[in-house]
Amino acid sequence: MRAVAAPMRTRAWFDLSRIDPAYVGAAATATEPEQRGIGRPLLVTVDEVGLAPARERVVDLARAALADPAAPIDLTATERDVRWR
Repeated sequence: MRAVAAPMRTRAWFDLSRIDPAYVGAAATATEPEQRGIGRPLLVTVDEVGLAPARERVVDLARAALADPAAPIDLTATERDVRWR
């Protein structure tokens, strides 16, 4: 199975790990209707091509993110899980 983004009829990407997911929908929206492709990624297999499942609404994503607050940061700790300060 391979995921493919084709927001325009003239441009498509198959390495979606290097593309911002919001860019696919924005590129499709910004393209003229007669040149527009698919606003969501496609899932391609040997047997079929199908649309990837729809994403959640932005409101639902925001509620989920706000329901799990970040842990407080201890700035005095010497061992942190990041390489920069």
